[in-house]
Amino acid sequence: VGNHLDKYSSANVTAVKFNGQSMVYLPQGVTKFFPNIFVYQLINTKTEFITRSNFEGMEKLKELVMSTNSFAQLPEDSFFDLVGLEVLNLSMNDISRLPDKIFSKLLALKKLFVDLNFLETWSKALLENNSELEVVDLQNNRLIKIDADSFSHLKKLHRLNLWINSCINAYFPMDFEFLEDLEKKLEQDCNKGCEGYALDLNRYIAEFN
Repeated sequence: VGNHLDKYSSANVTAVKFNGQSMVYLPQGVTKFFPNIFVYQLINTKTEFITRSNFEGMEKLKELVMSTNSFAQLPEDSFFDLVGLEVLNLSMNDISRLPDKIFSKLLALKKLFVDLNFLETWSKALLENNSELEVVDLQNNRLIKIDADSFSHLKKLHRLNLWINSCINAYFPMDFEFLEDLEKKLEQDCNKGCEGYALDLNRYIAEFN
């Protein structure tokens, strides 16, 4: 594909990047041309849909960046074949919910970015299998319900960003010395869900009037 320097071929390509090109769907069969990519970036491509087949043959992939696109929902099996993935960036999309098992095959995952989306709930099941996680960024969502024990099992976690959410505005470890402290905070402030917030709002309106 294209021209290469002497002695190099498509097999020597380790990173594929799309930035600014408009495509509603991701290209299929990328690894047929570039079998050894470790980094795959799709930034500001206006992509709306992905399927598991988009990542066929990418078991070697270490970093996947899909930021500043138009994803609203992702199929549960989207990343099931990315068994070696260490960094996943889904920042600045339109994601409103994530299926519980979407990250379940990413056993090597170390950094996860889902900031600047529209998530309202976060389930413990989402990160149940991701014990290698060191960084989780969920800032600037609309989280109103977070399972209190969502993060306490992540023993390697050293950065958890929950700034600018509806039920919490905090950053671990700066705002909390231990994850246990965070668990208590989540239990106290982020366990109501939509119905609980509606009740609080109605009570506030009644008192105000």
